[in-house]
Amino acid sequence: MKLLFPNGEHAPVELKDGVTRVGSAATADIALVAPGIAAQHCEIDHRGASATIVGVSNHVGRPM
Repeated sequence: MKLLFPNGEHAPVELKDGVTRVGSAATADIALVAPGIAAQHCEIDHRGASATIVGVSNHVGRPM
């Protein structure tokens, strides 16, 4: 499964099975650098043909 960014702010990312961490932290699997992006913004749990996005931050920023 591929994660696409429609505005071109990040290159497309091929998701591996399991959890992918997204955020502004250097340790994030997908690092996003933009105002309002928390260090631990969300997690994408990819299993087979489906994926679930879970917000993991209490940081008030951009909607997910």
